[in-house]
Amino acid sequence: RTANRLRPVRFAQSCWQFVGLQAQIGDGALGMADGVVSSSVLLAFGVPPAAASASVHAAEPLMTAASSGSHVWHRIVNWRLFRYLAPAVNGYMLKPYVAGYLALMGAWILFRAWLVCCSSPSRSTKPHA
Repeated sequence: RTANRLRPVRFAQSCWQFVGLQAQIGDGALGMADGVVSSSVLLAFGVPPAAASASVHAAEPLMTAASSGSHVWHRIVNWRLFRYLAPAVNGYMLKPYVAGYLALMGAWILFRAWLVCCSSPSRSTKPHA
């Protein structure tokens, strides 16, 4: 009786684990952000957007810690470069660059959407044959 009640929970856990594994594979192989992959797959599984976003944001620090631990374990960290750059990185100095980059990416996405939407208006009015 207890096993039957736990079956949906175990299935949900295995879905989340599967999504995390796929996201890490995509992140490692393609250099893509695992949050994007995780969110997309969770939304495709029918998870509500708020729950998908919350679970991805809760998992990101753990995935980042595991990734950095793996880099240290496999000795692929240039410690001289790290010691040189670590004191120089200031979040307040990077904020304008990040804001500018995000503004450019947002403008690019809007421009591409505008091209698709407004480039050929006859496309949407054509009857399908």
